[in-house]
Amino acid sequence: SVDNDPIVVNGALSITKTNNVDKLSAGTQTTYLVTLTNTGSSTSSNLPWTDTPSAGLTLVNVIPGAAPSAGANVGTCTFTSASATCSGITLPSQQSITYSVVATVGSGVTPGGTVFNTAKIGNAACAPLPAADCSRDIDTILKPANLNITKTNGVNQVVFGSSTTYTVTLTNTGETAATGVQWTDTATGVSVSQITATAVGPNSNEGLCVASGCSNITLAPGESITYSVLATVNGAAGVGNAKNTAAFPSGTSCTGTNQCTATDTDDILKPATLSVTKTNGVTQLTEGAGTTYTVTIANSGDLAAAGVEWTDVPTGMAIQSITPNGSTGTGAVSGTCSVTSPLGCTGITVPAASAGVNGSVSYTVTAQVTAMVSPTVTSVNNVASVAGAN
Repeated sequence: SVDNDPIVVNGALSITKTNNVDKLSAGTQTTYLVTLTNTGSSTSSNLPWTDTPSAGLTLVNVIPGAAPSAGANVGTCTFTSASATCSGITLPSQQSITYSVVATVGSGVTPGGTVFNTAKIGNAACAPLPAADCSRDIDTILKPANLNITKTNGVNQVVFGSSTTYTVTLTNTGETAATGVQWTDTATGVSVSQITATAVGPNSNEGLCVASGCSNITLAPGESITYSVLATVNGAAGVGNAKNTAAFPSGTSCTGTNQCTATDTDDILKPATLSVTKTNGVTQLTEGAGTTYTVTIANSGDLAAAGVEWTDVPTGMAIQSITPNGSTGTGAVSGTCSVTSPLGCTGITVPAASAGVNGSVSYTVTAQVTAMVSPTVTSVNNVASVAGAN
């Protein structure tokens, strides 16, 4: 029968253990470094040390480091998921040996809780801690990635044929990075042409974007990424006819007040749409006669038309006066009128249509027939045309 007992120098041996972090994520691996040190004046032989993980940690490997000298021996290590032992170690004076202990954090460990891993020399009591012959590493479990998405163009009305820019913001309110993130853009009443990242957190990556969304995104904890989404309004005019939705795929973690889908809804307005009419109420005039025309510029759109001008082109008659004579709608501006070339009025604002009634601005135009009847002249005319709406 053989009894093997370790030969040690009292108070000369110490053990330390660390994974060099104080926070871990559920479902990840971590590597602890366990270091045995002999500060005594003689060699310690046949040393054992053991490793015991707490609940929530599973050991997957123990790897001895290199022997520090020819007289040292790293011993033999064995392990199960719940413990590890290294024995038969020889450690000369003033030397150290480091071991790597690899463990997996359970996926069901509660965020905010802790896991710990204890390494001790021989039969050390580990109470109280810290102690030279016993070392414990304690880590807090991080909250998993928790994503939020918002989308807005800052308005509630858009105009048919115009462009609008949406801002999409992704935020990770968790304590763990989110990798491989993607979001999609789905539009009704608008056509998206481009998505670009405009602001990216220092530890995040915006991924790859096309007109239908972005993928392969990395969103660091506590950081945000902002995207600009350029679109053209092409839907029919009406309440709520422009909708644009940004969404994470199903299965994405968006808990608490966070949301996985964000929709911006806007009314589509008909742009300013102008028409002009002109009449003097008769079909015949005599040589030298005077006549009065009414010119009306109407707007059937949902927006007022500013910067409008109209011109008067008479044939066979002379314009004597042009005078504003009323409007329909709110905010009308009759502008400035002239009977010298160019004939007409400028600086006009025609109100938008309201409740099915067109906005309008009207003018009275007086003229005198100057043409004489001849084989080549049998009629006179007066043409009003409108232009310049903004």
